[in-house]
Amino acid sequence: MQPPPNVDLFNRFCLAVFNELYTAFPVPVNLKVAALIADVTPEEASYEIAFNAHTLAAESLKFLESEGFLTSQGSYLDQSEILQVRLSLKGLTVLGMVPNSLTQKKSAISGITDVVAGGLKKAAAEKVQDLASQVFSYALVAAPSLVNLIVR
Repeated sequence: MQPPPNVDLFNRFCLAVFNELYTAFPVPVNLKVAALIADVTPEEASYEIAFNAHTLAAESLKFLESEGFLTSQGSYLDQSEILQVRLSLKGLTVLGMVPNSLTQKKSAISGITDVVAGGLKKAAAEKVQDLASQVFSYALVAAPSLVNLIVR
């Protein structure tokens, strides 16, 4: 089942952000929101989705930060650039996780890197959704381990 257009664009944007932050880690980067969202918005996106893409991107970054995947030092007033963004321990851990399945032994970031290299704008929605779901489900699985690591 294909996700709604806003969820598809959220997934594409998150994968692009994860790829950029993982590549730069541990150095924080300034994320240029308009450039990132333009690189991942499918050409067949409706006018409404394309028009609201910048807002969706800014809200996606707020969501990722509130869920503990990344940290930042704020943004410009128009949210065109998010300042000093870096993966958190949770984000880094989740992206490096490898599934237990016998058929797949690639970390989440390996899959993300492959899709980004092929172009997120044209990537199949199902593949993007699978990768994004994998990352977010890893976060739920890793949560107890991360808490134990931090509490010690």
